[in-house]
Amino acid sequence: PTPTLTPVPPTATLIPPTPTLTLTPVPPTATLIPPTPTPSPQPFQEFNLTAQSFFFTTNSITVNQGDLVRVTVTNLDSEHTFTIDELNVDLTIPALGTATIEFTALPAGTYLFYCGVGGHRGAGMEGAFIVLAGP
Repeated sequence: PTPTLTPVPPTATLIPPTPTLTLTPVPPTATLIPPTPTPSPQPFQEFNLTAQSFFFTTNSITVNQGDLVRVTVTNLDSEHTFTIDELNVDLTIPALGTATIEFTALPAGTYLFYCGVGGHRGAGMEGAFIVLAGP
């Protein structure tokens, strides 16, 4: 007998293609935030007074609410004070000396500054400390 060849279908198995991953560099997306500026210290409103006998060299001081105030008093004779009761300001100036006090002008209003040494205020050693309201 004559052998007969019967075609056999191919037995190949299909293998799916392997995916290829391509990486593309991306620039960073961070947002630069400028540094917060440090507020500079607020300057003082400075006042220089002289105390002598029964008077100060000024009878009125005007500042804005929230101002930093520096008062320097030079005393030309016996002990005096620079006092503002409502603002808790009480500075003693020694005889023939100089003294300085710093405080914040709060709240708005008109206050009396005076010398608290016995009889000095009554003799006229006083003035107005005016704190203007802010905007």
